Amino acid sequence: MWMFVFRSPEPNRDEDLFKLINLRHWKSEDRLLFDDAAVAKILRRNPGATRVKYNLTTGGRGTVNVYPIHRLVGLGASLKTVKLCGRAFKEALAERTETGGMVLHAACAHAADVSVVQWVYRQDPDAVKATNKHRFTPLHFACAYGAPAEVVQLLVKWYPEALNTKNILGETPHTTAVNHSAPAEVFMVLSTPETLLHR
Repeated sequence: MWMFVFRSPEPNRDEDLFKLINLRHWKSEDRLLFDDAAVAKILRRNPGATRVKYNLTTGGRGTVNVYPIHRLVGLGASLKTVKLCGRAFKEALAERTETGGMVLHAACAHAADVSVVQWVYRQDPDAVKATNKHRFTPLHFACAYGAPAEVVQLLVKWYPEALNTKNILGETPHTTAVNHSAPAEVFMVLSTPETLLHR
């Protein structure tokens, strides 16, 4: 009888991957430069590249040391590419950044596609309850940075208690939405009778 032993790919830094993801994920012009197909090709060829942290630009002279999946969700990677990355190194999904954020925080802060947010949540459901070092939940980020109303609705459904969580500024997600001029659709979600029961 044959026995097959499957090994995890060896962690290794991929310079081509680094160049493709070392973009400013909050800048629309950089997000337009993101090449999802090229990243997916590298991840299929070299899954071990997902298992090391990369020192990526945050703007100005700042950098952050994160696993690729953190930056991919921020750049608007497709669900297919996010799955490739997440499946190659699932542990990265529970990893916190230097500011305490998780992959779900990044997805919500950068308006990732609803399907990406759902997949990330299914891999680590407790991430919806997590706060970063400034006590922001994923719902705070979604309300502040333009996540689709459908994402806000899902976050409320998954963890309604987040509606009452105050960040370091004393803001609930509703206050954050007001302070960041969130679209009317977000306020509609935050003001449904079911939601109001939790506020």
